Amino acid sequence: MSLSHGLFKPKEATNTMGEEQAFEEESDGLLMKPETLQYKGRRWSSLARYSTFISFSLNIIFTCLGLVYWIRAEYTTPSSYETGFDSDLEGIKSQIRLKHYDFAGGVQLDDSGKFFTDNDGHEYIAAPSPQVDDAWERLLIGLNIDLKEPGASVSEKTFQWPESGLYFTGLEVFHSLHCLNRLRQALYPDYYYDVFNNPDDPSREDHIGVYQKQPFGNYSQVHVLMNGRPLHQPPAASNTVPQ
Repeated sequence: MSLSHGLFKPKEATNTMGEEQAFEEESDGLLMKPETLQYKGRRWSSLARYSTFISFSLNIIFTCLGLVYWIRAEYTTPSSYETGFDSDLEGIKSQIRLKHYDFAGGVQLDDSGKFFTDNDGHEYIAAPSPQVDDAWERLLIGLNIDLKEPGASVSEKTFQWPESGLYFTGLEVFHSLHCLNRLRQALYPDYYYDVFNNPDDPSREDHIGVYQKQPFGNYSQVHVLMNGRPLHQPPAASNTVPQ
């Protein structure tokens, strides 16, 4: 019993020393000089003001950014086929109207839920005939657009017809369709024997081979034709076309 009693004595002494140290630290805090307390108070007050200023400034910045984004989204019209693109030719935009077509890929559903073949558009891919040629001619009726005063930025990119003095322009989408028609005609050389008989005609197969490397989907905008010489250009004007 005496041994156990002796073993527990150091623990009681340790606890007593810890209590005394805590009491002394607490006493030191209570007895802290007024100057020290004032310094700590000023320091915390400065930090609070600084944090408030930073928070207020960030709120103002984010509010301004949100306002600018809202104004741009509200008053800036995005580029589209309905509103136009930055590369569009301003001189002819007012003369162009958008016509909406729905394509079903050749297959549609009837009212009873059964599939049927849609023949819309087959007039362009049927076997050669006067009817097919008339359909393509109606489709490409707006191939060339000649302007009287296209502006300096346009006149430097195209040429002037020597007969009329007008400047040649056109829509890239029509140029793509024209090349597609020439490619179709090249599949029937016996029927369209008179189309490719002129070695200087830019509509020959070599012209098609170069141009058709470019995707059709990227050339639907209203800008000036710039690649090579324009379609149906007379030989007399060939030396005026920028290469």
